[in-house]
Formats: sequence, structure tokens, C-alpha cells
Amino acid sequence: MKKALIIQGGWDGHEPVLVSKRFAGYLKEEGFDVDISDTLDCLADVNALMELDLLVFCWSMGEINHEYVQNLSKAVGSGVGMAGCHGGMCDSFRLDTEWQFITGGQYTHSNAELGNGNERGVSTLHIGDSHVGYADLDFGTFGSNEITISIFSLGPEPFDFEIWEGMPESGGEFLLKAHYDKGTVWNKYLPATYKLPKRLKGITTICFVFDFKLHVGGFVFEKLEKAFEKLYLAENDFIYGDSYVLMSHAVEHIGNNVTIGSIDMDFSDKGASSVEICWRSCRKNSFQVQITDTGNITTSTMIETDPSKDYISSVFPLVQNAKGMCSVSLIFLPGCDIDIEWIRFV
Repeated sequence: MKKALIIQGGWDGHEPVLVSKRFAGYLKEEGFDVDISDTLDCLADVNALMELDLLVFCWSMGEINHEYVQNLSKAVGSGVGMAGCHGGMCDSFRLDTEWQFITGGQYTHSNAELGNGNERGVSTLHIGDSHVGYADLDFGTFGSNEITISIFSLGPEPFDFEIWEGMPESGGEFLLKAHYDKGTVWNKYLPATYKLPKRLKGITTICFVFDFKLHVGGFVFEKLEKAFEKLYLAENDFIYGDSYVLMSHAVEHIGNNVTIGSIDMDFSDKGASSVEICWRSCRKNSFQVQITDTGNITTSTMIETDPSKDYISSVFPLVQNAKGMCSVSLIFLPGCDIDIEWIRFV
């Protein structure tokens, strides 16, 4: 028999006990074995949650232990169904960002009281600016600069909106004026993809600013594969040695006994057979590209570059394909004097 757990509580104005009783009746008619809990502590056991077929929430507002939300996320991710209605799910636990993403129906920061949009989206104001903010997003150490946002526009005309890191009213950084020209299909969210001027990294906040009525269905960032992206040398994970100059993107005048490296380079099973390097120098230079795997086995490839007064790039074969999780080090030999802007494994 299929098993369902209904969790009731929170603000009495949404009548959680009566709604839970009605839901339980519907589910029993459909052949479910139904339990009702009036405490969130039922979310403490992730293994018990994963044995369920369905979780139903009738809990408005309130607060929740974030560990419980993580357990819920694992259960839903494993295939457990999740249901609810109105404020009994999409107006629960407003301060927990991960809950907001699981339900898809809220935001964490705004300059105004915004409404619920279609399909658990966010509905902006008819008049005036609407700041739709999401806090505590973890982009990891490498980050992402490509976002796809789903919008249900109420009219066919193109429009612009703003994307910020942080909240505009709290010292946030303006990132992009985005142009939306997908038109409208009634009651349907249409995705649009934008490239940000920088990668968002670490734990941060993102905010969208709209100046008229529409619905925001959600957004997703493209996960970048660090091992195969263009890595600007100035964004290294570690650097040490006798002489070098850090610029905005490049590391210039790299001299004797300098080591520059990156960690958490996941080459996966497909691996990399070559490295592309962008450099300039008034002389020939020799340096090593060392790749170390999780078993602490290191392979070294000697790179020799010709003089060039302007930045140029070339592809150099590796002595052995890089696979799996590795760290990468560029080790510069005595006599080097070279500027390197970026490297990329292919």
C-alpha cells in the first residue's frame, strides 16, 4: 500500500487541521495509508522519509530546523512526492532559502509584498519596482555566469529588467540590464538565458528588478565545468615564488621558481588530452604543467613557448590524458619572464 504523511501546523488562519483531514480523506479513497503529524520533528529521520510515497504539507509560516529541510530535499530528490496548497506549503518557513527552492513559490527578500504567481511562481507589482531577491545561494568556489529565468509576461511587448548581486537597496552590485523578447503564451512560462559580466562565486544573493506586472517562474544557473573552462591565471587557487605581478586577469612577469595552481579540477571520465595557453613574452620560456590525481600520482608536461609581443594562444598536447579529480600546477623554471592570461584544458 502507498504511504503518505501529512504534516499539519503553523498559522491557524489557514485551518491546517481541517485541511489535513480533508486531504487524508481524498488520499485514503485513492488507496493510501495516511499518517498525520502535528510536529516537524517527523522530518528528523531521512531514512523514514525515503520510505514514503508522498509528503503533504499543511503548515503556514513558522520556522524550521534547516537539517529537516535538507532531509526533505534528499527525500524529494530520491523520488518521494510532495504536495500542498496555497499558504500551507508555499508560504511556509519564509526564512529558509532551500525550502523556497523546493517549493518554488517564494522569495527571501523584496522591497514590497509580492504575490504568488502561476505554478508557484512570484507575481510582481502592477505599478512601481519589484525587487525579487534570493539569499544564501551557494555557487561554489568556481561559480557560474549564465542564468536562465522563466517568465510569464502578460503582454507581447519586449521589456528590460535588471539583475543584481545583492539587494539594490542594501549596497548590491548591478550586473546586467537584461532584455526579454520572448513575447507571451498565456499561462506559460518562457525561458530566456543571459550571460552575466562576471561569475558569481561563494554564498551570495541575487535579485531581479521589474517595473511592471509579470510572473517569475524560477531560474537556474548553468553549472560550469571548471576543468574545461577558460581559467584566468589571476583567479588561481594558489601562487608562490620569487617574482610575479597579479593583474585583473593575467599574471605578468612570471619569473624564477614560481608555482601557480588550481584545485578541484574534475576532468571526469572523458578527460583532457591537451592544454591551450594564452601568453606573451619577449623571449622563449620553458615551464611544466603538472597534474596530480587523488592518488597523489603526478604527470608533468614540458611547455616551450616562442616570443610574442602580443597575447597569442596555442594548444599543447599532454604527455598523458588527465582524468578524474585532479589539481594542476604551472611550475616556471629559472630564466622565465612571461605573461600568461589564461589556460584551458581540451
